[in-house]
Amino acid sequence: MAALARSELEPGADTDTAALAPRAQAPTVLYIAGSGRSGSTLLERALGEIPGFVNVGELVDLYRRTAAHDERCGCGKAFADCTFWAAVGDRAFGGWEGERLAAVHGLQGRIARQRHMPRLLAMRLAGRDFRSDVASYGDNYASLYRAIAAESGAACVVDASKWAVQAPAPGSTCG
Repeated sequence: MAALARSELEPGADTDTAALAPRAQAPTVLYIAGSGRSGSTLLERALGEIPGFVNVGELVDLYRRTAAHDERCGCGKAFADCTFWAAVGDRAFGGWEGERLAAVHGLQGRIARQRHMPRLLAMRLAGRDFRSDVASYGDNYASLYRAIAAESGAACVVDASKWAVQAPAPGSTCG
């Protein structure tokens, strides 16, 4: 069965990502972790129908393939043609440039891996480079979640990325 994790994200103020995004209250993020065929898609869609919630599907795929390969959005349009995602990209980062997509995908590969779960759960014991990568990754996601909430008018973003290791990464701190 799918599991839920709730986090409120506040990015660090020292990254260029955070500087581009307008400062707004961090939305509540309802993260659905689970395995394939666990009912997570049904759950995310049901939650997305609740007033004040927005379902963004498996957001982890945004950097892995959706934007990079111009896959279709839930609205049926190619990612580049979707007005919602264009507005989110503009609000969060000033657009969806290829370099940003590649950089975040690279961070994802260095952080969101099952073997890194112990370090993500015990950040104080992780090395400085890993903590820095996690902070950059978290800042990126915080900007993305804020832009999604602002563009949709929702207070709660439903992210059904499913990867258990992905859940703590955006909310982890370097302290």
